[in-house]
Amino acid sequence: CFRTSMLRKIGGFDPLFETYHVNAAEDVDMTYRLNGIGAKMIHVPEAVVRHKHRESLREFIKQKFEYGRGGYFHCLLRGRDPEEIGHPDAKVGEMAKELLKYIVRDMPKRYREFRSEHCFSDAMAFSGLGLLRRIAYYAGMLSAKREFSKIQLPQSPHA
Repeated sequence: CFRTSMLRKIGGFDPLFETYHVNAAEDVDMTYRLNGIGAKMIHVPEAVVRHKHRESLREFIKQKFEYGRGGYFHCLLRGRDPEEIGHPDAKVGEMAKELLKYIVRDMPKRYREFRSEHCFSDAMAFSGLGLLRRIAYYAGMLSAKREFSKIQLPQSPHA
């Protein structure tokens, strides 16, 4: 959550996200801009966050696709490398390498951790969802790269 006074300092949400029908990463963008003015970020462990969980696999995949699209749009808008937000550049080879690392190294580890408290089928589903999440996110990044790299984005009033 953000203090209203701080949001006013940075001009609130950047309207370019709405203009270009980008439905994710506005919070990433605002946090980046708040950091840029030296705003103090704190962790509040007792805070309660309610987040809408998607009710179908299709909705889940679409949400993750939009997250990737939004993340890449934010990077284009602010002149950042996707690695700065913890993701590979929107290049198929880099993404394939990251997916392979996840499958070989991280997926078995996540399976074992989840399996220690859940049944086999739930642990498999959880591990598989992690892979699907990454694939959908990367597909969203590639989609945004294709869509927005061809156009000259207007100068954001929130730069």
